[in-house]
Amino acid sequence: MAIEDAAVLADMLGKYLDDPCDALRAYEGARWHRSARAQQMSRRQGRIYGLSGPEAFVRNLAMRAMGGEKLRARYDWLYDWQPPERFQNAS
Repeated sequence: MAIEDAAVLADMLGKYLDDPCDALRAYEGARWHRSARAQQMSRRQGRIYGLSGPEAFVRNLAMRAMGGEKLRARYDWLYDWQPPERFQNAS
């Protein structure tokens, strides 16, 4: 998230050169929902992977039944993030 934040902040500061306050507001608006969702999912994963005993056994069975590809696909929204366009072709 920190790398994403840095890219989006740099992009907003570049777009709002004359008004850093507007840049920060735009950055906050661009990042708030994604960051909140990542935090929520992190807490959820902590509960799921923190299970022990019979609950962990059931969790492991469910994860095996889902398969790796389906488990991975649940997080496409997180891992398929792309930086702002101005940074995509920078070499």
